[in-house]
Amino acid sequence: MNKYYHLLIGILIGDFIVASAHWFEDNYLYYDIKINIPILSGIINDISKGNDMHHYVPRLITQKSYLEAIMSTVKFLPIFLIVYLCIPRRTKTANIMIFLGISFMILISEITHRWTHYRNCEKNNIIRLLQSTILVSSKEHNKHHTDEKASRLYGVILKHSNKFYDFIGIWDLLESIIPNLCKKPNYFPNKPILEQCPYKMTEDEKNMYKQQLHEIRTKNKIPKCYT
Repeated sequence: MNKYYHLLIGILIGDFIVASAHWFEDNYLYYDIKINIPILSGIINDISKGNDMHHYVPRLITQKSYLEAIMSTVKFLPIFLIVYLCIPRRTKTANIMIFLGISFMILISEITHRWTHYRNCEKNNIIRLLQSTILVSSKEHNKHHTDEKASRLYGVILKHSNKFYDFIGIWDLLESIIPNLCKKPNYFPNKPILEQCPYKMTEDEKNMYKQQLHEIRTKNKIPKCYT
């Protein structure tokens, strides 16, 4: 029984790690970010542009296959594996279960995030059941994309912990203890409204939206920072 208890701990830790990463990239990974770190610089730049594109065209995430969704997060697992291998008593069952719980949440995070942007006709009964009980629903996550000053609700997996983070003000706390960094706006006026259900985006449309976003950011059509 204890091993399942530790698995649950890992799941909760993993949920918070994913929410924290979402909070950070939404606020501080700027479109044109430059980080001079070999290998990582390209990955971080791709993530920053992908995050901006997600806020400009939220429905784009629904075009990912399950494999693409998993592959977009599996690349982070080696980092956690290296950290795990450095901790003492790593072969203890409790620690293994915690690591498995964290890894599981990281792996499914982009899948559950994709589901939050589904319209009803794109969901099967299993997705509807999960979103009505334990996962963040489309209605809940939509608030994150419709407020001018991006609503909190940074979690994309567990609905109840997502509300708990906001209740205890964890994001305000983090922002109060980190350096006074520029927070990027994620609200794009006149952004594409893609309500078709089901929806299939062509490659030409994807390229068109990328060009539109590039023009918005490079010509500063919206402020770089909240004032």
